[in-house]
Amino acid sequence: EQLKLGTPFDVALQLDPQVRVAGTVREIAPQADTATRTRRTKIALDHPGDAFRLGAVIRASASIASKPNLMLPATAIRTRDSQTAVWIVDEAAAKVTLRPVVLEGPPNAYGYVVVKEGVKPGERVVIAGVNSLEDGQSIRIDQERVQ
Repeated sequence: EQLKLGTPFDVALQLDPQVRVAGTVREIAPQADTATRTRRTKIALDHPGDAFRLGAVIRASASIASKPNLMLPATAIRTRDSQTAVWIVDEAAAKVTLRPVVLEGPPNAYGYVVVKEGVKPGERVVIAGVNSLEDGQSIRIDQERVQ
């Protein structure tokens, strides 16, 4: 969703990563593949040279700085009186704390929201049953942590 036409890319041959060329996004498929949820993207290469033949395997990476997004399932967001919040898990105390969050917008097509403020990377967030918890409530942590 963040990739736009004209986004610059650094393109390198997989067999010889020293052979590099600049490229820009020239086309993005309007619909995602239903199985992979990916979009076919075409990158125009600037002066590719002979090494970049049709069918060559390449590695492309965006050459612009971007701020990483922190995304959560929409089920993790508790909304009351138009205030959005999430339950943060204190693993040492085995308790939850309600914390206000600022969202970038509504859930995307896959049911995820982008959290602009309120959650730090690495914090554990409750993603189900958010309307039945109370602040400071003790919890039992059964599952292994997923990174």
